[in-house]
Amino acid sequence: MMVDVNGKEFEMEMKCKKNVCKVNTEDLDPGLYVVRLFCKDEKIYTYKYEVKEIKEKEEKEKKEK
Repeated sequence: MMVDVNGKEFEMEMKCKKNVCKVNTEDLDPGLYVVRLFCKDEKIYTYKYEVKEIKEKEEKEKKEK
C-alpha cells in the first residue's frame, strides 16, 4: 500500500523476485508517498518514496490536447 501526504491510500501491484520488488507508479501523481509492506511474517515495513514526473508523460499529454 502507498499513502500520499494527504493520507489517501493506493493499493499497488507489486512484483517481487529474489528480495527485489518492483512497483508500478505510472498512474500516481508526482510527490512523496509512504510505502507500507505487509509481510507474511506479520511485520509491517515502512519506507518513504518519491514519484518524480516523467518528461515523456508530459510530452504525450501535450500531444493529446
